[in-house]
Amino acid sequence: MLLVTRIKMPFSAMQLLAAIGLTAGAAGVASGQDSLRVIDATGRGIPYALVQVGRDTPSVTDSAGVVRLRTPYGGARVNARRIGYAPFDSVASRGADGALFVRLLGTSGTLDTLRTVAESRTPLELTGFYTRVRRAASGSYRGEFVTPEELEQRQAGVLTQLFYGRQFVTVGRTRPVVLTGRGGCLMEILVDGRVLRDQSIDEVLSVAEVMAMEIYPSTANAPSELIPLTNRGSCGLVAIWTGPRR
Repeated sequence: MLLVTRIKMPFSAMQLLAAIGLTAGAAGVASGQDSLRVIDATGRGIPYALVQVGRDTPSVTDSAGVVRLRTPYGGARVNARRIGYAPFDSVASRGADGALFVRLLGTSGTLDTLRTVAESRTPLELTGFYTRVRRAASGSYRGEFVTPEELEQRQAGVLTQLFYGRQFVTVGRTRPVVLTGRGGCLMEILVDGRVLRDQSIDEVLSVAEVMAMEIYPSTANAPSELIPLTNRGSCGLVAIWTGPRR
């Protein structure tokens, strides 16, 4: 006769699963630590918001308002910005499923504009800017990106002032001002996809006209769609996009 002895466990099965992090709720928290969603007052994701967690490098949300975090979230302050919304600078919240989110509130008088932008592709999105931001973040190539949100924050009298302190470019001391890359060679400059030659960007563009910029240390390793027909293969590339910032 087989004798079955019931052993009294100190935890219930559900408690044990929760302790080792395998319940549905715990699983949601684990996955939520890897990404953060920026939403508006209605709960809709805000695309292309600029997000910085603690001292990490700023990232841009995708078309659903989601940004991947580089490290598990530990309660650091989150700074999130998007044109047309009040900036967010506090800790992130967790939803019922454990996913991280921050909420941006639209500034007064902009709700109709924000609704229109949310339902259509922005001019900057059509240039492929945000796609290249995400490709660079995934390691496809090296690049530095100046978003509309950063341009709104920076105070610059002329465009070349926005390049001071950048990783891949040096601002010359001559007049007219030129931008140089590694080895001191001149950076190739594209304005809305066209090569700018024999002119300083300060002579042809004002800061207010620019909606975003991209900086690459070498045209040889820049995105293929931006590489112009040029002999400066080892020099850097600056792509400037003009238009409304939104």
